[in-house]
Formats: sequence, C-alpha cells, structure tokens
Amino acid sequence: PVEIDDRNPYLQAALKRLHPEDRELIELVVIDGMTHADAARAIGVPTSRAKHMLHRALGQLRRELAPSVAKSAA
Repeated sequence: PVEIDDRNPYLQAALKRLHPEDRELIELVVIDGMTHADAARAIGVPTSRAKHMLHRALGQLRRELAPSVAKSAA
C-alpha cells in the first residue's frame, strides 16, 4: 500500500478527472495494495482488462501531473 497526500490539490484534481472505474482501480491496487485479480473481481471485470485499465489510468495520471511536477521543480 502507498500513502497518498490527500492535501495535494494537483493530485486530487488529477484523480477527479479520471473515469470513476479507473480511479477506483488506482485506489484498490496502488493505495490499498490489492492484487490485480482481487481488484478486478471487486469492479467486476476480467484481470487482463483490469491490468489494461490500470496501465492506461496511471499513464493518464502521469500526464495530468507532469505540469505540476515541472512547476514544483522550477
């Protein structure tokens, strides 16, 4: 499991822009530490689909956060 800083406005805004199912997958796998198979069962999709969705969602989250990371590094 990963601890997320809930006070980070950039992260909160980026997470809100994700599709609700994608956001749920990130929460289940990345934050709560569930396996891909368990998370897939929780949202009712095959494991392969959950892995694909998670990969896509994390990529979108990275793209959403890139400008805020660049700002904080400057």
